[in-house]
Amino acid sequence: MTGRVGRWTGVKKEVVIMLYVLSQTIGCYAANQLPSSDVQQNGMSDNMLNNQRVVVHKDDISEHAEKSQSMVYVKRFQLDVSGIEECLPPPKALLEKYSGRNLAVNDLQQLTKALSVYYRKQGYPVATAFLPRQDIVAGIVTIKVFPGVLDKLRVKNSTSLEDRFVEGFLKNLYAGMQLRSDILEMTLNNLNALPGVQAKGILEPGDKIGSSSLTIVLGASPIVEGAVYTDNYGGKYSGRYRYGMQVIVNEPLRSGDRLVIGGMLSNEKMKNYNLGYETAVNRTGGRLGISCAESDYTLGDYFTQAGAVGTAKTVSLYGSQPLSGRKSGNLRLIYGYEHNRLNDELRVFDYTARKSSDVFHLGLTGSLQSAVSYSGYSAVLRAGNLKLRSGEAQVADEFSRTEGGFSRFNFDVNHVSKLSKVTQFYIFAHGQLANRNLDSSEQFYLGGADAVRAYPQGEAGGDSGYQATAELRYQTPVKGMSMTLFADVGEVLARKDGDTSDPHRRLAGWGIGAVYSLDRSLYARLDYARKIKGESYRSEAEDKNGRLWFRLYKLF
Repeated sequence: MTGRVGRWTGVKKEVVIMLYVLSQTIGCYAANQLPSSDVQQNGMSDNMLNNQRVVVHKDDISEHAEKSQSMVYVKRFQLDVSGIEECLPPPKALLEKYSGRNLAVNDLQQLTKALSVYYRKQGYPVATAFLPRQDIVAGIVTIKVFPGVLDKLRVKNSTSLEDRFVEGFLKNLYAGMQLRSDILEMTLNNLNALPGVQAKGILEPGDKIGSSSLTIVLGASPIVEGAVYTDNYGGKYSGRYRYGMQVIVNEPLRSGDRLVIGGMLSNEKMKNYNLGYETAVNRTGGRLGISCAESDYTLGDYFTQAGAVGTAKTVSLYGSQPLSGRKSGNLRLIYGYEHNRLNDELRVFDYTARKSSDVFHLGLTGSLQSAVSYSGYSAVLRAGNLKLRSGEAQVADEFSRTEGGFSRFNFDVNHVSKLSKVTQFYIFAHGQLANRNLDSSEQFYLGGADAVRAYPQGEAGGDSGYQATAELRYQTPVKGMSMTLFADVGEVLARKDGDTSDPHRRLAGWGIGAVYSLDRSLYARLDYARKIKGESYRSEAEDKNGRLWFRLYKLF
């Protein structure tokens, strides 16, 4: 989840900005992994052992063992790890387990297999430990660890990308190089980041001793993807019920690019449009994009009599660059600029407030993954300047004092742990820290379907705050159906100067829900939340103790 911002003050003005709807709400992660094959790796190991004649029963160790009833005394082991990072510590506990005693041939084989596994986990995916020919002197046995090198690189490209474009992503892979997991995984991650591409790597024994061949397989996703959706995540006065569509065109120019077109309509005739394009700018996963969005609203209910209407227009330039990328974790640098123009009108009173802002952002986003958990995080610093472009806006700002430069820091953390085959535990937290009073379009809000669900969208806005959720999810016997139990809490602080009345609010709630998800087909969510301690609504006239939220997506 991310911090949400609104742009209309109190109940008078609300805006629901279209989120990037595809893939962000369908599942929590999809990790790209380098496929491992024990059969292939064992075959490569056997090839190395046979060619180097290091099969234990044929060398001096086995001959000595046969004369000693298949046993040999080992005082300690000495590792020959040439080609492997010197800073990588040897597995002392493993070596000590086999030291200072008589060992059978099978014991030595078990040790070499365990050492191979250890170095593969340390970033050498085809590392192999073996016993070379040697004379045992004073009970010291040498084990050689061969890191493995790349023999041949093949590419099977079934996408619309040009081969020479793909080759640019593979410059870090060449014959004779030492095979490292970080390089392989980073390359696959960069390829998988391309729109419409599904990349995987296959390692096989090479033609040369101690080598492996690598095949990069590029599969194609659909050229056109998208979703139609409906939900009740909007505000009461701008339209609670929303209907929209998002379409993604992958590789329109066959250069790692993507075109995004979307639109949304609410039951109060609020309209959102968005158009975006992004493309690869280097062969290390860097991307640049541009997007335009517009929102037109007419407030309903009793605001209809005042003729409350408005528009919000945004032009954004943004980019990202991977800093690291492995199946166990990745990190990206993100940056960008956006220009916003906001117009609010009360036509009955001939009132027009015009504002604009220019905002730059710089931050980091990443993830950590294990076999039983996943964590995502981001930290972004935003700095900008707000300009008031009408007399009405300047008069209104005498109270809130938001004109001029501002900065805010936003963080976002999410974590999921697998407790059993059918239960998962989720934690979500996000927050904002501002240096001064902020315009409503930059503020942090506590209420809503993606925050404290017992309160309406746009409830409790402020300059600084946090919101956290804990959720327990149970997978039912029905395919794709999960039941949830959750608790939400958040605090916000507003008006550091100017108005000092009631600057602090704390909201909390709990609830139950259901999630239904069929991969690449359908997603539905239903949540019912109730207040904890029962603080009344301030963004809506009618107070309630519970709220029901729904969202439905049909993917194509």
